[in-house]
Amino acid sequence: MAAAFAAGSSTKLYAAVNDAGVYFSGDGGTNWALRTTGLPHLHTKDLVAHPVLADTVYVALWNAPLPGGGYTAGGIWWSTNAGVSWLPRNSGIRQNTGTTDSFVTRMKALAISPTNPRRLMAGSNDDPYHDEQYATGIWTSEDDGLTWRQQNSGLAQLRVECVTVDPHDPDLWVLGTEGRGFFVARWAGLSIRSESSQPTWRLLGPIGEPVRLDVTADFAGWSPIMTTSMPPHGVLISPSLFADPAFFRGVLRP
Repeated sequence: MAAAFAAGSSTKLYAAVNDAGVYFSGDGGTNWALRTTGLPHLHTKDLVAHPVLADTVYVALWNAPLPGGGYTAGGIWWSTNAGVSWLPRNSGIRQNTGTTDSFVTRMKALAISPTNPRRLMAGSNDDPYHDEQYATGIWTSEDDGLTWRQQNSGLAQLRVECVTVDPHDPDLWVLGTEGRGFFVARWAGLSIRSESSQPTWRLLGPIGEPVRLDVTADFAGWSPIMTTSMPPHGVLISPSLFADPAFFRGVLRP
């Protein structure tokens, strides 16, 4: 599940509930309304609200079974009327169907720049029990999600669990992968063509399986918080705000 306040509001909330669609609350979460008109299915995985436009919100969708058999692709959808209706934003992202779900696009993670909201980053994932990997990695957009392109240079694992932006340095993006740890890249570097000899992404550490990637305030300012479900277990915190490749240190273990 993912939730976000509408820009400039402390009462308007959006929530993407796993495999249950998108909900909207106008009273701080006391009451909720399902808002899915235009979405191809309810397999929602992540959601981000526009940092300036209160009625604009994006959602990432997994793939879904078709009534007559086979699967239809997930991707990115957006709404400009607070979720009343949704439109696809998938130009460049594979939109396919298939008799099995292996090759059918699944989007798992989504982030938006707080200072340049035309920039979005989406992460694809896959069934962790597949012997072969079918995820397509990271996708970026610089035009409000109208068009997308893959940015996987240097990324050792294409199964992306979560992605976020450094709040103090909005050019710096961090993602968590299934089983291969955390990776960091600067948006400026993402313009390097994928065949460049210099990798776009670099390993930040540790090797683990993150399930969520957020930032939280502490006494020293803002710090990134990452939760993992595989060793090292627990909550991990970086003392350096992604600024150097130092490994994350565990601050809470079950």
